[in-house]
Amino acid sequence: MALQLSKADIVRMRERAERLQAYAKRTLERSKEVVTTVVTSIEVTAAAFGWGVVKGRWGEVEIFGAPLTLVAGLTLHVLAFFGVAGNMGQHLHALGDGTLASWASTTGIAAGDAWRLKSGSAALPGAKTSGDLDRELQRAMQGGG
Repeated sequence: MALQLSKADIVRMRERAERLQAYAKRTLERSKEVVTTVVTSIEVTAAAFGWGVVKGRWGEVEIFGAPLTLVAGLTLHVLAFFGVAGNMGQHLHALGDGTLASWASTTGIAAGDAWRLKSGSAALPGAKTSGDLDRELQRAMQGGG
């Protein structure tokens, strides 16, 4: 027996194929957005962590009388705006954001510490200081848990 398709059947199949094609296109666009967001988050976090390691090891380095993280973060953004990285400028912006976040965090910690000292308050009970965290990290790296 031969397969019989009416014109209406063909039209419905074509419409269904077009809807599936549109769905696939929307899904692909959404997945590109997700990947872009994840990559950006990784770049920002990696930059902030990297600068945190640098500052933890050598302290806040200054260049031209300003914190290196501030100068570097702004420089990365300027380079991206001038198109130095071509169509990859968003990566320079993300690294600049992480670098500026590191500067802002350090500046915020100093401001909070100064505010606490000015008010005569002691450290918060149970609060971890960077020295405590350093000792915990050293123990963990030496296998001491």
